[in-house]
Amino acid sequence: MTLLSGIRYLQTQSNIKLMATSRLIHKIKQSFSNNIRQEIRASNDDVEQYLKGQMPQLLSYALEDLSLTQLIIESITQAVNGM
Repeated sequence: MTLLSGIRYLQTQSNIKLMATSRLIHKIKQSFSNNIRQEIRASNDDVEQYLKGQMPQLLSYALEDLSLTQLIIESITQAVNGM
């Protein structure tokens, strides 16, 4: 039994309500096409705040160079595109 078929079985056999999250994968999207769906995306501000919180883990030379730190944040924020 796959995970998706197990979820379907639980929903049909009980009064259980489930919320599932996933990346945008066509097969999963298709499997839940008859259900309520809500796309959730991180804003650029959310991503930047998260990255700023992770900056202390960088090597010290990267932390000392503010332009490098900013470039890292901007590049990653742009690459994740709300994911």
